Amino acid sequence: MFIMLTDMDMLMLNLKLVVLLFLYARKNQVSENIFPWKARIMGDPDSPYAGGEFLVDIHFPLNYPFVPPKVAFETKIFHPNIDITGDIYLGILEQWNWCPAVTLTEVLRSICTLLTNPDPAYFFVPKIAEMYNTDRSKYEKTARSWTLMYAMG
Repeated sequence: MFIMLTDMDMLMLNLKLVVLLFLYARKNQVSENIFPWKARIMGDPDSPYAGGEFLVDIHFPLNYPFVPPKVAFETKIFHPNIDITGDIYLGILEQWNWCPAVTLTEVLRSICTLLTNPDPAYFFVPKIAEMYNTDRSKYEKTARSWTLMYAMG
């Protein structure tokens, strides 16, 4: 079951990234599980991710909002704060930095901002981070190549 939150579109326009949220409940064999959600993040037109559609898995633990949701990219992406498995290293998603008042909208805004502005305090992939710091054009070319390969299909 997919539900489109069009109000979210209006909020995300302010970020130069359009985020379309498709929330759904996955049915398991016994009952409906409302904890796993998906978001589709559209790449910023002025970035190497332009034209890409990146699927993000969001899982809310049973003790949410007292612990952060688990958020990971399902779509492969070349980024110094996102590893090959899709795990995101983002400060607000860390247990030590999480605040129960943080909303899903704020989490998604932070991810959108992270895509165009990698956070050097939380570089997760050293090789990509080094490329980002030392050869920005190669980084952008590689990110664009991955976007074309994995996020534009």
